Amino acid sequence: MDLISEMKRMLVSLTTPPYYYVVPARHGTASWRAESAIAYALYVSGLGATEEPKRLGATRVTLNKKASAIEDAVTRYSRTELALEAHTDSSQQRSPQSIVLFGMSRPDLHGGENQIVTVDELVKTLPSDLIGELQKPIWPLGKKPKSILNKNKVSNCFEISYYRKQLDRSVELGALLTNTQRAMLDHLDDKIQALASNSNVKLQRGETLVLNNHKVLHGRSALASDSNRVMIRYRLSVNLAEADQALGADAAALQALKTQLIEASHRLEAQGRSSQATVISQDIGAIEDPSDVLSTAKDWCTARDFDRATPLLMKILNENPENFDAPYYLSAIATHQNDDERAKHLLTLASQRKPFLKIGRHTQKPIVLKVRPFEGTKVKFKATSDVKPGTRLVGGQLSTKHWIDKHQFHVMLGNAVDETFGDTAAPHFDVFFNAISDVDASPTALKGVDNFIAAHSPRQIINHPDALRRTQRDIVAGFARDTEGLWAGQTLRIPSEALASPDKAVSLIEAAMPYPILTRSAGTHTGSTLSLSKNRASLATALNALKPNTDAYATEFVDISDASGVFQKIRCFFIDGQLYPIHNLRSHNWEVGRRGDRLQVMSREPWMRDDEIHCLDRFNDYLGRDRLAALTQFMAKIGLEFCGVDFGIDPQGQVVIFEANPAMRHHYDHVAVAPYIKPAHDTASKAFNQMIIARIGDFSS
Repeated sequence: MDLISEMKRMLVSLTTPPYYYVVPARHGTASWRAESAIAYALYVSGLGATEEPKRLGATRVTLNKKASAIEDAVTRYSRTELALEAHTDSSQQRSPQSIVLFGMSRPDLHGGENQIVTVDELVKTLPSDLIGELQKPIWPLGKKPKSILNKNKVSNCFEISYYRKQLDRSVELGALLTNTQRAMLDHLDDKIQALASNSNVKLQRGETLVLNNHKVLHGRSALASDSNRVMIRYRLSVNLAEADQALGADAAALQALKTQLIEASHRLEAQGRSSQATVISQDIGAIEDPSDVLSTAKDWCTARDFDRATPLLMKILNENPENFDAPYYLSAIATHQNDDERAKHLLTLASQRKPFLKIGRHTQKPIVLKVRPFEGTKVKFKATSDVKPGTRLVGGQLSTKHWIDKHQFHVMLGNAVDETFGDTAAPHFDVFFNAISDVDASPTALKGVDNFIAAHSPRQIINHPDALRRTQRDIVAGFARDTEGLWAGQTLRIPSEALASPDKAVSLIEAAMPYPILTRSAGTHTGSTLSLSKNRASLATALNALKPNTDAYATEFVDISDASGVFQKIRCFFIDGQLYPIHNLRSHNWEVGRRGDRLQVMSREPWMRDDEIHCLDRFNDYLGRDRLAALTQFMAKIGLEFCGVDFGIDPQGQVVIFEANPAMRHHYDHVAVAPYIKPAHDTASKAFNQMIIARIGDFSS
């Protein structure tokens, strides 16, 4: 079935009783991406000749234990575990969105059944005088009074816009209701509740509920108090009457519509909605359509059925020399099967086919070109339980998920794999952001960035390759040891050739520093190759366990534990010349932060939490003027506009640097158990976006 057929199917389903339907998952793949693409296509078809399509937005709806039924924002009530009465989404608006989709990523095991009431059923239960009153524009839903029931001008059938909690909130804010009107609403609520109790739709994982928000009220039963339910919601303002006209037009008009839809797919691609863009651009509307080879292959990948996915992807690879997804997904399969050489080859091929992604031809926002390495990185499949299944690029690049505000900026991706990246023609962009995070992991890709900068002379650069090269561990340690007020363990880089002779490598290290000694492979993070050796035998064992044919670092271990054996690690981000603290962790183990220390240690020690709050809220006071100046001077030596630094304070009060590079994670994973850290995270994110704004200047000019 083609896209036009699927749009007609959705339109008929939403404009005839019961005005809603449920789409199942297929091969373990969620159905809401395909359905939201069809809905977006329907939205585009209903636009006027001069109207520009808006973004396709999505909201991740989860239980918020802080939310309450009495909070100001009525929408927060839906974030509680309490039962939600049947209502219209966005009822406070003059014209609420017409189509709402609910995709169930993770259902509640004990509740959360959807309850649906159609306006047709409801009107049959109401007396005529009440129907008349509900059609009057006197009901305080939102800023201006409006009607609860109204007749559609095209179909002359009833539509509804109603949410009692929204109306009650308006009354709390000063709107007036007579006792007679309250009695009318109570009667209406009783009828709605009676109908809702007879309608229960339990969504399973991957299923999508699609409904006409003008024709049905929807609610849900209570959730478990500890519910981990996750739902994805889309709302679209579709002019269903105009869409119906467009889909019923002659062949020439339909051809023009298809051109509009292809342009819309480009917009979706620019927004990062590649799944929806694919559904539209390939003229299909259902994920199960066998003609869509790529979507089918991706479905099989999500289901981990690589025997079925691989031949489909190989077909695309061989028949379409410009396709990026086929080699990219084949690389992920090779990584999954531990075939690193093939994975590397395929990722290189993907980069060569598409040096740039999400070019953003239609965006009105400033464009940030984020260049990431396709060297020293791997494509991995996300967990099948992930809200957005698919792939992720890991290693060697910094994630900007919580850094770049995509509401302010369009992020275009550059894929650098080797020196040839500099030979590519450059699309338009406003700021060049080098997102390579480790020169040891991606040295050849970084040369490609050098060549690109030399060839195209970007006006604004964040994180120049020359500065990034100063984040190699031995250089960082040297900077720290040369900065008054700071210290770091002596660090030695051992060439891979020297590691071929373990005895000689051990002797080389012992001559440079005392035990204990830390060792790790160059280009690695998160402690994946990190070992602590206390003697010659354990050092030899540690060296033998390192990555083959890879340089290594040996670092003198500096014990900064206090009298009770507690270690500390403070993380800051250096953004445009300023330091922003992000956490201050404690542990009884020298590998601070790797063993769930916030839960296992800090949650039981109030003084640790108080100390972290002091650090995050009053960092200048916590660190002191001299130490702050020394740390700032040290970061300025590195010269990156954006860089992380991990350090601790030893019992003598000296700052000991552990590492400094842009590879450090910025995430909100711990906010649920330590909400006091969120303001610091928000402040750092805001500073990052302000750094971009400062480099763009007056974009409108």
